[in-house]
Amino acid sequence: IDISSNRDSTQGLLWPRMATSANRIYMIGTYQDDRQISGVYNPIVYFCYNTTTRKFESKGITLPGYNSTRYGTGSADEYSIDARGQYVAVVTGGFETDLALWKSSDSGKTFTKTIVNNFAAAPFNPKIDSTFSDTSFTDDGTCSVSLGYDGVAHVSYTPVRVINLTQGDSSVNGYLSTADQIVYWNDKDQQK
Repeated sequence: IDISSNRDSTQGLLWPRMATSANRIYMIGTYQDDRQISGVYNPIVYFCYNTTTRKFESKGITLPGYNSTRYGTGSADEYSIDARGQYVAVVTGGFETDLALWKSSDSGKTFTKTIVNNFAAAPFNPKIDSTFSDTSFTDDGTCSVSLGYDGVAHVSYTPVRVINLTQGDSSVNGYLSTADQIVYWNDKDQQK
């Protein structure tokens, strides 16, 4: 399966993740070539390949709500994907963004977005955005999602607090690690 738009390009997808279920292969990754989709630079994109028809059902698209209203840039290697039966789940996070879950119950045809942990400064692009002196709660990007047999999405992540005192640099200036903690969340308990 060739997921790049140009085989000879060195500017394709990086850090892909893959999950399989039934006759579909689901993939996510991020572009490295400063392309912009839905107003997001280097976005995290989604693919769905049907092994029966040998065709892509989705190729290099952003998921619903993944746009410039909440995201400035994509983040490499700060996402996870899982699939079980007709369910597909994608979670993304990182220092400068919401921790969000996208879940499908129709084999990846449609997705519903849930913000698991809201980043107060979103949308944030550290190359251009202003400073903030109060620490904001976020995650360190080591997020993970697993689907149970009942389709419940189980999400885990490490919480951190970040601060940005310098405008126009390439990242937040500092963070307060909480690496000795892990947060567990699932979408079944949140529906009550």
